[in-house]
Amino acid sequence: MDNSNWKLKIISDHFLDIDRIAIEQIPLIDTTQRDALMWMFEDNGCYTVKSGYIAIQTWKNNSQASPSFNNEDTRIWKKIWNLHTIPRHKTILWRILNNSLPLRSELGKRGIHCSPLCPRCDLKIETMDRVFMRCPKIYRIWFGSVLNLKILDQPISNFK
Repeated sequence: MDNSNWKLKIISDHFLDIDRIAIEQIPLIDTTQRDALMWMFEDNGCYTVKSGYIAIQTWKNNSQASPSFNNEDTRIWKKIWNLHTIPRHKTILWRILNNSLPLRSELGKRGIHCSPLCPRCDLKIETMDRVFMRCPKIYRIWFGSVLNLKILDQPISNFK
């Protein structure tokens, strides 16, 4: 039984072409490598409550010794979370500022196999600037929105 490829006959029998194409683009897990225990805080690789507690205390001490946010960052985060808007708007702002959007350029670095090209235009690598400013299709969205922005005319060097 070959687990490394999609069973194309079954997919084409049960799904519309648009869904079939989307399914076939999903990367399959590499089954040639065996799973292994990876808890790095014990020599034998097994998790224990004690090792978990020690890890948490170590992380706390490290974060207190070198704070990752300055006062300016704290003020920005508080302003975002206190905005009077729907939660998903706050979340996307937080993700943009925290560099945690699932951009294709970043997914490849994390071992997720996918095309790094912008899925809207397939011309250049998908980056934060491309998603929100540089993609030709994004120009039309900004211009066609209620804001009626001509994003290329804006004095913005990067979206963040």
